Amino acid sequence: MRVILHWHEPLFRFAVSDTLTLRYAAVHFCLANLAAQGEVATALGHSVATQRRRENRCQADGLNGLTNRKSSRRPSAIPNTLDGVLRNWFADGVSSRAMAQRLQV
Repeated sequence: MRVILHWHEPLFRFAVSDTLTLRYAAVHFCLANLAAQGEVATALGHSVATQRRRENRCQADGLNGLTNRKSSRRPSAIPNTLDGVLRNWFADGVSSRAMAQRLQV
């Protein structure tokens, strides 16, 4: 178990493997002005930028903002630079398979 104290008062108690609660506790400490971002980042072994990003995501999305977001490393949309090329290929009757081979995907 992990226990986080503030002035000898236990505020959080959770399993060591529970990263979501650890992130929430870190955000809570900063947003409640109980600790500075740098102090929390140093104590937990991440950067101040990571701490700031988690605070912003938590404020925007709640607890869902603190979960890991795994990137597929694929773009979520077709870049504007390819849009015109793809429209031309569709107009010329190029098959989806041929387009995929041309784009190497």
